[in-house]
Amino acid sequence: RGVGSLLLERALRLAEVGQHSVRLESTLNAVPFYERFGFVQVERSAVRRNQVEVPIVVMHRAAG
Repeated sequence: RGVGSLLLERALRLAEVGQHSVRLESTLNAVPFYERFGFVQVERSAVRRNQVEVPIVVMHRAAG
C-alpha cells in the first residue's frame, strides 16, 4: 500500500534539510526495504526484547 515508503521518504526529506546522515536498526526481513532507499548494511547485532534475543542489522545512509 506504500504507507511505509511514504513515511520513510518524509523522514529522509526532514533529515536531509540539515544534511544529516541516517542510521537505523532493521529487522532482518526489512533489510531489502531500506536498501531500496539507499541504506547499506554496517553491522549485524542483536537486541534483547522481553527475554528474547532478536537479530538486527545496523544500516546507514549518507547525507545528500
